[in-house]
Amino acid sequence: MTVQDRYSALQNEDVRLYHIFQKNGSLTSLLEDPTVTIIDRDGVTSLGPATVTKQSTGYYYADWFVPMILPLGRYYDQWTYTFSGDSTSSQVITYFEVHPADSILNFSSSIVTNKYNNAMEKGIRELSNYLIYEVMHIPVYGEQARRTEDGLRYNFAFKNWNPDPRPLVRVNNKIDDEKWYADYCGNVFFEVARETSDVIYGDYNFSFFSKDDLAGFIKTGLDAMNSIPPASTTYSDVANTPVEWWHGIMLYAAIQALRRLLLGMTLQETSIIFGDKDALNSARDTYKSLYDDYFSLWKDMSIGIKKKLPQIGQVSIPEYSLPGGRARWYRYMFTNPVG
Repeated sequence: MTVQDRYSALQNEDVRLYHIFQKNGSLTSLLEDPTVTIIDRDGVTSLGPATVTKQSTGYYYADWFVPMILPLGRYYDQWTYTFSGDSTSSQVITYFEVHPADSILNFSSSIVTNKYNNAMEKGIRELSNYLIYEVMHIPVYGEQARRTEDGLRYNFAFKNWNPDPRPLVRVNNKIDDEKWYADYCGNVFFEVARETSDVIYGDYNFSFFSKDDLAGFIKTGLDAMNSIPPASTTYSDVANTPVEWWHGIMLYAAIQALRRLLLGMTLQETSIIFGDKDALNSARDTYKSLYDDYFSLWKDMSIGIKKKLPQIGQVSIPEYSLPGGRARWYRYMFTNPVG
């Protein structure tokens, strides 16, 4: 049985739900292991707890067996945790998708430990916090939510919400700080259905790109580094790359992200983020200038980034025909190992 990730969970198999805890941009330890509750598609009904394991500082995952009879669709994992130094606990909710047991996904394993290792997570944080920070922290103020038919879930325009700062919800222009939670994917759930006359507004901060998008850009950056001559030694994982490659990989990943952003700004759904025509043109010029700067730096860097020669090792060839040759060879072997 294969452990699937949150985007390819299968009936009758385990799903592994990763969560990373950060505070002020750094991985943060918790007072104790968080608790995880699986929530049904309605966003309210609990399906029970999941088993939590600490992988390393700030890295936790929860394993949950998906029943064979569980209907397909989107489910939620609710994490309750307390940071060291805090007196109160916090909650965050993310989602996972359940697919049929006989899905083709079952024949194409998506083992999450291979997809997101420590090096990839480090790259995602650096790309998000240093090279394209503004794109990954876009504020939205006073957006009116769309009510769904059950009156419990209200939907907002953009996904990929950032947990910090916490979203702010107003009901009929009054701040409501209780009896609701956000899934950080564009939805707010109320514990009790709201009246049809209620008007819900929200303030939140979201990322233009998802975590999977950033991982894809980093993989493209790795492919670009692999293709620079000489290309005799290639790497399939950023965890194994030379330290000297790291900045080049991140820089090329940022270039791909800005390229995607600039193309997206030609579409109405994306352009509306940046305001009216003048604000959109100003934002486009700013991002285009940043793209040009990164691309120029990349071209200069890529010329000589692989010119560093590998370390020279000592190779000793035994000469048995000379007096003392065998003894000399053994001395070399034990006092000067190759490499």
